Amino acid sequence: DILSLARAGRSSEAEQKVDLAALADAVVEDFVELGAPAEMAESARAVASVRPQQIRRALRNLIENAIVYGERA
Repeated sequence: DILSLARAGRSSEAEQKVDLAALADAVVEDFVELGAPAEMAESARAVASVRPQQIRRALRNLIENAIVYGERA
């Protein structure tokens, strides 16, 4: 998908309405299950039309960088 994005300038993934708080919680939970120092603060439901896999990838990168360079997320 990244190569497709680089070549065409857009992703092949379709936009979907997603609860961003729930998506972020799921990503954080993946890190917690691996024993990483991450936690999710309580947040209100926030629905937006996005490309879920791209948002998930961006969140994973942000959380991983926070853990590596800031020691926790």
